Amino acid sequence: MRVRRERERRDWSQAELAKLLQDRGIASVYPTTVAKIEAGERAVRIDEATALADIFEVSVDALLGRSASFEQDRLYAVRDAALQAASGVSAIRTTLMNVFPELDGLEFDNRRAVRAAADRALAALSQAVDELMVVTGQPTIDEIAESIMQPPQPQPRKRSERRTK
Repeated sequence: MRVRRERERRDWSQAELAKLLQDRGIASVYPTTVAKIEAGERAVRIDEATALADIFEVSVDALLGRSASFEQDRLYAVRDAALQAASGVSAIRTTLMNVFPELDGLEFDNRRAVRAAADRALAALSQAVDELMVVTGQPTIDEIAESIMQPPQPQPRKRSERRTK
């Protein structure tokens, strides 16, 4: 299985992967369990294989090293590259967001031009992250914010909750 490769591509520890598996209902998975799976010292149950494939967002075939198709493998590679790029761009954006406000308290030549350029850079980085998330199939920041701001929809009552007259 390609568990180690997929885990390392995401820069996760064995403990982090074990926690993700536990969060998916796979009981009694510990970092040592992940280590044994990666070393081939422990068989993987089908529920573990499907959970791992879901966590890594790959097919079970790809996780087992069987190529479903060349095109599918290329799509996974593009998505993984986009996820890594989005993470990197997001980290840069966060760093700049923390540093740029310090410009407001300084007096220097072209301060307005520098601040305007900084604002444009942040907007471009935010747009880049959104575009990369579209490539990966993940929701953009605006989509997440919109879903949070939506008022809850009333749920239909269960038959047992309806009053009869």
